[in-house]
Amino acid sequence: MLRSVQAMLDEIAPASPRDAVDARLSLVLSIESALQVLRYLIVFLLVGLYALDIHVSYMPDLWPIALAVFAQNAFVHWVLYTQRYILFVSPFNFLFHLFALSLAVGSTGGEESPLALVYVLFIIGYCIYEPHFLNAMSVTMITCSAYAFTVLGRWLVEGVSLAYPPIGLQISVIFLSGLLIRALGGLLRRMRIEAQSQAQALASSRATIRAILDSTPEPILVYDDNEFISDVNERGCEFFGVSRTQLLGERFRSYLFDDGTLPNRLANLRARGEYHGEVLVITPSGEERNVSLRVRSFIRTEQRFFVAIMHDITQQKNLQEAARLATMRLEQINRELQQVNQLRRAFFNTLSQRIRSPLSAILGFCDLLLNDELGEVNEDQRHAVQGCRRSAQRILALVDEPFALTASNEGAGPGGDAAAARDDRMV
Repeated sequence: MLRSVQAMLDEIAPASPRDAVDARLSLVLSIESALQVLRYLIVFLLVGLYALDIHVSYMPDLWPIALAVFAQNAFVHWVLYTQRYILFVSPFNFLFHLFALSLAVGSTGGEESPLALVYVLFIIGYCIYEPHFLNAMSVTMITCSAYAFTVLGRWLVEGVSLAYPPIGLQISVIFLSGLLIRALGGLLRRMRIEAQSQAQALASSRATIRAILDSTPEPILVYDDNEFISDVNERGCEFFGVSRTQLLGERFRSYLFDDGTLPNRLANLRARGEYHGEVLVITPSGEERNVSLRVRSFIRTEQRFFVAIMHDITQQKNLQEAARLATMRLEQINRELQQVNQLRRAFFNTLSQRIRSPLSAILGFCDLLLNDELGEVNEDQRHAVQGCRRSAQRILALVDEPFALTASNEGAGPGGDAAAARDDRMV
């Protein structure tokens, strides 16, 4: 889940074959440069001994050694100048070193030469230079043969010397050293293959983890105990609107809105190792986003890191805010409607009181006329009074209609009483 996860996997990722070859070649160049300086020092030492007339029992003739030294150094200078470094790990360089070493051994006493032990270093150097040209056993056999022929050649020139321990003992030492080097080389090779296999498996896991992280729909950040971001997935880059390189090394705190409680929350997170809550995130462009933040800690290479998973709830918060504002507006509209209803009722009550009294008087007067209580009326007058009475009743019905609607909605009201009174009058 995780650049700190990626950094952890990068540390144990296997080096490519090209990197291994480059590392070996760099070591070979260092060894050749050191040997070049050493050969010059040997020549200067021999020249100094001759100049001071100091004789050693195994003092060689200078000219063959000097010739071999200058030939080897000229070869090294030429390879370094032309940058054909591959020649250092070629069979030619192997044979060249073996010939120069055998010449030095033959010139310094053959079987009595202290340089015989350098053959062991020669075998070790070959395993460093080019372990795939020949196997260690073949190189050991060639080296032992070169030493044996060197001693035999000296015996042919100067005669057999039995004052020194048998040559077989030294050859046996070189041979056993070669066997030991072969065993160690095989062990190291198996360890390297096993390490590469494990590293490849981890690299495969790393690629799988990276694919999972990048396909996760939620932004994921990894930061250390100092709050510096060490890894982020692709969704996190899209969320903040910047590239991964711009986020790495930034402080996680700088993207959180500080309402005064942020230091305490981060301190509690470090103490407890986890956190879950809502925070306000400020992107580099200045955009504010509400997120549900879940943070967990983990230990890698004795250092604590934190994985922060963010769920964007900005749209949800906006919907909640819109619903809250709509509810407030609806409550305000209901209050205004109640006020309107109260005004309407007051208006109709006032209208009913102002109109009902004169209409009731007109209806009563019409009843007096129709009942001949005020004198006898003819037929035409009776029809006229009846029309007037009907008109007055229709006006009262229109006045009582709003109260009837209110009564039907509310179940009771002044309209019901008014309608009942009107029916009583009509009867």
